Amino acid sequence: MGTFQDYHFFLLALSLCLSAAATTMGALSFSLTPFFSPVVTTGILTFVHHITILLAGRNKAPTPRIYSRSSVACTYLLTLLWMACLAVSITFAALLFLGKIHNPHPRSKIWTTIVSGISLLETSFVLSLAIKYHKELKQIRYRDKWRWRIDTNMNASQWRSVYPSSCR
Repeated sequence: MGTFQDYHFFLLALSLCLSAAATTMGALSFSLTPFFSPVVTTGILTFVHHITILLAGRNKAPTPRIYSRSSVACTYLLTLLWMACLAVSITFAALLFLGKIHNPHPRSKIWTTIVSGISLLETSFVLSLAIKYHKELKQIRYRDKWRWRIDTNMNASQWRSVYPSSCR
């Protein structure tokens, strides 16, 4: 699809589905505890980020907009947020299973386990996306750095030593 490589699109689509599932499961778990509100917020942010990336990459011609510095930074930030959600959900699940927190809802242990599992999967998918986007950005920068350019100034170097403005 467009400028995406196959594995980037597959990971993005899978992460998009998982963020929608995490948002739904976190919203359904509000009756259990308000501790899952970060999961819902992070799920919504991830959903918006992935839709933005998909819209930016819908062109057929290759474009470095998808792999910009801000896109990579946002993906790493989402990874950090999902790690925090994972810590919150695992902590709550552990306290619930140990009996430190009493919840009268009969299926609360199942819900917390599901939310923890989805948070773990989403953390790993978003982290792998961030690493792949970062590698792709480095390849684009390296390719543009060593591109031959014709300059009217005869004393100037023929090799480009600055980053292109599209990758900043």
